[in-house]
Amino acid sequence: DPALAEPYYYRGIVHQRWSQNDKAIADYLKASEIDTERISYVLAAAEVMIAERQLDDARMLLLPKLAYFEHNAAMHELLGDIAALSGDPVAAAASYERATVIDPEAPLIGEKLVAVLFDSGEYQKCLDTARRQRERAAAAQATGKRFIPSRETMRHEGRSLNMLGRITEARIVFSDTVR
Repeated sequence: DPALAEPYYYRGIVHQRWSQNDKAIADYLKASEIDTERISYVLAAAEVMIAERQLDDARMLLLPKLAYFEHNAAMHELLGDIAALSGDPVAAAASYERATVIDPEAPLIGEKLVAVLFDSGEYQKCLDTARRQRERAAAAQATGKRFIPSRETMRHEGRSLNMLGRITEARIVFSDTVR
């Protein structure tokens, strides 16, 4: 039934798995045209566009939808990914910060935020965010959940301390990272 969005979406998944990304994007976009209320169709198209390095197309697809889906963390995360891949860590940080406000439990967004804050020279914010990641990991461990900040996040924490002139603290973080 050409009036249903789901078949286009699922066919897009198949095309994507077969590495027929242009066809996948077309199917995801068709699904989003039919059912404008489902953000997952738009996000799927944008993700494939980003993978294909069609960053401007992905940005132009997402930005008009932002007004309607402004409280969707994945939308802000993808915009952050686009900005990071475009070499704009400041814009990426702003998008990732919005995403973490919307979904503070998403650890991957926090890790991306740490990286772009360091890249943008926001060493104190990077340090604070990296430490929040550690605190979340400790709280998750206390409740029996498994969440470990990546070595990359710990490395950014140490590098931020170093850039802030706090060499002794940086050394401790680097030692913990190695352990």
